[in-house]
Amino acid sequence: PTANMKLGDMAKPAFGVYTIAARLADDPAAPIYGGVANLGIRPTANDRGVLLEANLFEYDGDLYGQRLNIFMLDFIRPEMTFESFDKLKDQIARDAETARIYHRDNLGQ
Repeated sequence: PTANMKLGDMAKPAFGVYTIAARLADDPAAPIYGGVANLGIRPTANDRGVLLEANLFEYDGDLYGQRLNIFMLDFIRPEMTFESFDKLKDQIARDAETARIYHRDNLGQ
């Protein structure tokens, strides 16, 4: 599942795609999930509001209304504009694979 979060006035890292780890904020016993996230304005979708879109790899619950602690582990690439949503989807798949490799090689996940 993907969680979409507005960040308000807090300090933000560079816009782009990140390898992340995440945990449900209200459950200290919750496992940490690997994932990938985009931080930015989503230029291909013409959405100018800053949003963090986090996709958790092995989580299968409902994230709506959940508070998450997101840990940005590695910068994958800067935010880009794509000429089509198909090209965006292809790049998202490559980004997710890059993040999975990071988790496998560095965290044993």
